Amino acid sequence: MQSLNERCRELKNFDVFDDASLSMFIERARWFSLGGGLELFRQDDPPDGVYFVLSGRLIVVRKDTFGEEVVGYIPAGEPVGEMSLLAGEPRSASAYALRDTELLAVDPADAAWLLDNCADFA
Repeated sequence: MQSLNERCRELKNFDVFDDASLSMFIERARWFSLGGGLELFRQDDPPDGVYFVLSGRLIVVRKDTFGEEVVGYIPAGEPVGEMSLLAGEPRSASAYALRDTELLAVDPADAAWLLDNCADFA
């Protein structure tokens, strides 16, 4: 079985991390899985962190007065929720797992620490 470090190294967007930065990131991240169809976060929720998709795929949906609109899809290797976290604003859309999805979550305090101490995280 591959280590988390090896799995991250295989994904686009993680290739910018040097070994020390990737280790700092992994130490502060929490791995979890989300079953297909389950909600990761809901529109208007307060930001609780940033998420990185390790495997699987997310769909991002925004509700307005006319109904729901698909904003985009988040494949493996991509982050989601970073804009809300950086802006300190409620979530602008909801995110759901399209299929079983593995994620790394970084809470706000650890994200702030990584931004201050890990140039590769910015």
